[in-house]
Amino acid sequence: MKINFGVKVVIFYLAFVVLILTLVFKCINNKSELVTKDYYAKELVFQNRLDASARQAESNYSINYSFNSNQLVFELDSILIDKKIEGTLTFYRPSNSKLDIVKPISFINGKQAVQLNEFKKGLYKVQFDYKVNNISYYKEYTLEFN
Repeated sequence: MKINFGVKVVIFYLAFVVLILTLVFKCINNKSELVTKDYYAKELVFQNRLDASARQAESNYSINYSFNSNQLVFELDSILIDKKIEGTLTFYRPSNSKLDIVKPISFINGKQAVQLNEFKKGLYKVQFDYKVNNISYYKEYTLEFN
């Protein structure tokens, strides 16, 4: 049995329509979101973060981390222990903004612990945005929780 030219055109046209409808359906169901809801407002103050990050690199201040059995412990450098520190500790999840965790910085005896059971498995960017003597500093780590 031989298929004539008209039937071939109809089959090709129907295949094309199915392909286009499949692409439209996939595009509609694709989740796309900005990094943050107030992306444009944060972009305007990004230079402040760059300046704070540069100050962090030039300073002698360091914030180190270690893992205990069920905690993530951040420890201040001995220079910072006696100083008043205020700011936020943000655990930013690039793949899902609903898993972001924001905590105020509250070091006790130079240490702050965060329970590991608060995190889902995956990659987090730990962002320290803090002030010492009203001077802003910014430090960022990348951690993966298993």
